[in-house]
Amino acid sequence: MINVYKQLDREQYSRLRKSLLNRKGSARQREFLNATKSDKDFLEFVRGEVDTVGSKEIPVFNEKLTEHEYKDPPEDTEDNLYTSWKKIPPEAACRVSFWGEVTLKQIENESINAYYLAANGGALSGGKERIDKSLSPQGSERDIDACVRTVLRRMSGLPEARGNRSPYVDCPFGRAWWRSRLSEEVETASKMPRKKIGKLLHLSQTYWESLVTLVVSRNSILGDNKVRYALIWCLAEILEKNPNSKLLSLASLNDFCRSLGVRCAWQELGILGLTDIKKLIEDEILFHPK
Repeated sequence: MINVYKQLDREQYSRLRKSLLNRKGSARQREFLNATKSDKDFLEFVRGEVDTVGSKEIPVFNEKLTEHEYKDPPEDTEDNLYTSWKKIPPEAACRVSFWGEVTLKQIENESINAYYLAANGGALSGGKERIDKSLSPQGSERDIDACVRTVLRRMSGLPEARGNRSPYVDCPFGRAWWRSRLSEEVETASKMPRKKIGKLLHLSQTYWESLVTLVVSRNSILGDNKVRYALIWCLAEILEKNPNSKLLSLASLNDFCRSLGVRCAWQELGILGLTDIKKLIEDEILFHPK
């Protein structure tokens, strides 16, 4: 892998994940969670089992993040993270092996602590407290397994459980990269200010997950860049004018994408200009009565 950004060996990393998911509450899972409480132990655990391949060094984000900033980065923090990794090609940024290496590098750089990875999205306790609770006599095998899965999702994404969307959704660093990149691309194409686009992509975690799932799904209509940009442009304008619009619901998003799929079955939208696609979406899909 000459002249390729460094990443974890995919086969070795896959074997590690599978061994950790093999049995709920196993000694293996307990060892992993105990290691996650210490940066040094966590790095030794993963580095001891998974080699790094590739030759190009990954740029390091040099700011110290709090646990909350890491778990749910504000929009400006996501943009700063993306700026650090802007030269990373998309073919690397879609790999769990790449984001796994990025996360290890950030721990080595003391930008984050390893126990951050265990913090729950809506939990009252932090990562270290959650690990201790899971490993305590009151913790169950299910608690231990759920905590291990959270660590792996945050570290890189967990395709075994969450499919190919996981690096885009579950890994905070991967999510920041893809969300900021998409904002930048739509801004460049539409000339709409990036902040306004970012508000749509940060509407909620579930909204982002639904949107990015449509983008990365095989044969998705949103796989066409211009159609994707036009739809996001339309929705961002709606959000700016009426944040409470029913057109911004998850159900509406899915309806729009289904309608676009039907339309593209008989019309090649990609050959149209971006403003033409946007007008078509507005006139015949978003505001078209059923």
